[in-house]
Amino acid sequence: MGDRLPGGAENDRGIGVVSFLTAVGSGSIVFLILIFLLTIPRNYLARVFKSKLYLAPPHERPERQCYGLVTTAKWLWNVRSEETIKRCRLNAYFFLRYLHILLAIFFPIAVVIPVLVPLNYIGGRGSQLNSDGGGNSTGGRPDHTAGLDTLAWGNVRPTSTHRYWAHLSMSVVSVAWVCFIFLHDMKRIKKLEHAERQYGKQCTEIRRDLKCIWKNNLILKKLRQQRHAATLDLRRRWQGENKRGRDRHRALKGTQRLVRAIKKSDAVYFIDLFMDADNLGIEIFGPEKTA
Repeated sequence: MGDRLPGGAENDRGIGVVSFLTAVGSGSIVFLILIFLLTIPRNYLARVFKSKLYLAPPHERPERQCYGLVTTAKWLWNVRSEETIKRCRLNAYFFLRYLHILLAIFFPIAVVIPVLVPLNYIGGRGSQLNSDGGGNSTGGRPDHTAGLDTLAWGNVRPTSTHRYWAHLSMSVVSVAWVCFIFLHDMKRIKKLEHAERQYGKQCTEIRRDLKCIWKNNLILKKLRQQRHAATLDLRRRWQGENKRGRDRHRALKGTQRLVRAIKKSDAVYFIDLFMDADNLGIEIFGPEKTA
């Protein structure tokens, strides 16, 4: 290959259909062998092929299941975008969307091939599609083509150059289609990113609200406990004084002092009064100090 003279590649032009199919077949066989070697150990070497699963705690890891190539392909095709975003976030969704974009671009463009190939082949410089003789197949005449070169636009005769308008129009349509796909998906990505940011802000606000509600619930719970304790203490003292039949006025005095404290104080003092059960029992329900 390195000792060829300049222009030596012209001797390899005009490859035939048989040689082309042979090259494609050998490449396909190698491709299938590599796919087979990669998919078989996938279910047995989980730490290599599914390494991200081991980043999660053991109780959050999914059960080990063996899926075949066809089952995995069906699952990937039927998985919903919302589920991908929910489980794997936007990065994984954008990668899968990128693959969808490639399919959406190249499959419609593939329609151009059966449109342009007949324009290049019919009435062209050569029609020997099955010829596989290299540069000798044209008989040394540069104005004749052979092999797969008869399908290219170089096979168009100088008298049929108006066919190049079809190539130009198809190129413009293909570029417009690619731009439309990119514009549509960029709008979709921008919308998803905006929704994700709004979701993050809402989660932050909800966490703040839950934190405030949790603190308020703790305060209310303590107040209810102290109120319940004060009520039980007052009832116990009242019943005890009634049962023993002496010093009943102590319970009445304690009740009156509690009522006066509530009437004279504000809400903050009332909360502080009920927060300390020991002080509540001593100061309000305890015996009055005599001068």
